[in-house]
Amino acid sequence: MRELMVIDERVVFEKNFRVYGDFENPLFLARDVAEWIEYDKEKVGQMLNTIDNDEKMTSPIYYSGQVRNMWFVTEDGLYEVLMQSRKPIAKQWKKKVKEILKEIRKTGTYTRPLTPAEQLLAQAQLMVDMENRLNILEKNNARLENNLRRTITSDYFTVIGYANFRGINADTYNSSVIGRKASKLCKDCGLAIGKVIDSKYGTINTYPLDILDEIFALIN
Repeated sequence: MRELMVIDERVVFEKNFRVYGDFENPLFLARDVAEWIEYDKEKVGQMLNTIDNDEKMTSPIYYSGQVRNMWFVTEDGLYEVLMQSRKPIAKQWKKKVKEILKEIRKTGTYTRPLTPAEQLLAQAQLMVDMENRLNILEKNNARLENNLRRTITSDYFTVIGYANFRGINADTYNSSVIGRKASKLCKDCGLAIGKVIDSKYGTINTYPLDILDEIFALIN
């Protein structure tokens, strides 16, 4: 028979809680169950005698340094053992196991409720994350405001306006090509592109003086 594998493991009520098999048909090591409800582990056989044959089975697992054939109880078998136990902890175990299995089957994982200390840490981390995001937004806004201010100053020129300003002959450049290169460079540098009203084209892009200086320097 194929060796059973642990598919989930955690600490519950200060005891090791392990689930074997799969989540649709989970199995629980009988010795573990006995320990959970403070049953004598040397009398696991007696505990197993209280449930039906279809609620228990044996299977090989790696245990105490070697592969052994061990007794397991099914989910129904576990609930039956817990129901028969007179230990107060048994009722708590039944409720907890149902909660864990229900959550795992629903979401694929079980999220343990946070302790008060963990909740404080999570809240503190959330505040740090929010502060970091706020700082980033403030920096972005400052950059956008700076770019906006630049679009309404004399530092911005149309391609033709720049050429006239620098005394560049119109036959030595293609304004459309220069405009595309300037637009790309502005985008790469995170700079805004301005616009001016034009009677022929409606609006024409304007670019920072230093951007146009760089573009024209490459073609001269």
